[in-house]
Amino acid sequence: MRCNRCGGMMVSENIYSIDGPFLAFRCISCGEIVDHIILENRKNHEAKTRREQRLQKKDIEGTPEQLYPHGTPEEPLRGSSEKNP
Repeated sequence: MRCNRCGGMMVSENIYSIDGPFLAFRCISCGEIVDHIILENRKNHEAKTRREQRLQKKDIEGTPEQLYPHGTPEEPLRGSSEKNP
């Protein structure tokens, strides 16, 4: 297994915590420690980031009417009964 941070070699290691021992991997070059919880959190973060990027791209590709169906921020709301002085 290779380290995502530096590409170094990862070795398995027992980590002892308050909850008891658990298996993790440590990079012998940079000291990065990865366990199942860290991997799950990174996976969730990457999925969220990809989802946000897709939504941003979709918003950027839309027309002003699609992006602002009730008028642009500078315009009053369509159908508004408010009159300008």
